Amino acid sequence: MSLITCPDCGNQVSSRAASCPKCGAPVQSSKAPEEVVANAERTRSSGRGLKVLSSLSMIIGIVVAMAGASDGNHTSGMIGSLMLVGGFVGFVIGRFMD
Repeated sequence: MSLITCPDCGNQVSSRAASCPKCGAPVQSSKAPEEVVANAERTRSSGRGLKVLSSLSMIIGIVVAMAGASDGNHTSGMIGSLMLVGGFVGFVIGRFMD
């Protein structure tokens, strides 16, 4: 919810209000409430998907890195480490999208 200025009296009014509580003039917000809710829901769901994908990448990266370390295979260890770091970065970005 944000505050907008009443076009008649200049009073600060909620963007969800249909009219100004001080003078009664009709107030129109820049976006319809349904559109604001839809945009917030879309952003929230994309952040959730990124966090899930990043979490899976971190888990697979740990498994691959451990398997590579136990076999002495440096390439697998490096790939697993990169997956772990990439998953962590994606998870942090996903947290800020919520």
